[in-house]
Amino acid sequence: MLRSCAKYNVPIDLIVRGHQAISDAAKIVDGVDKMITKYSSQPSEALQNTSKKTAITNSLWADLKGKGKTSRLMEAEMISGQAEGQLLQILLKLSGGNWAVRNWMVF
Repeated sequence: MLRSCAKYNVPIDLIVRGHQAISDAAKIVDGVDKMITKYSSQPSEALQNTSKKTAITNSLWADLKGKGKTSRLMEAEMISGQAEGQLLQILLKLSGGNWAVRNWMVF
């Protein structure tokens, strides 16, 4: 990466700041995930297993994890994570679920 940055004359301080910004964003996401896990109900064992199996099917992330280049397996695009699932659950409870059921074809 540094070679390609040097090729395009990208200043090293910009690279360092970019790396720090990504690191800071990852810390924020980790903190939110920990808070959600601590203060919300947990997904069922069946949903946890489905999420893990689906994440493993994302070959790019599975390869990176296998090589030790990441500690994360990204979720498939169509599976909601813990935070999204909790938000959807709250919205359905607040709306009584009727609106979502009646209007799901609109979207």
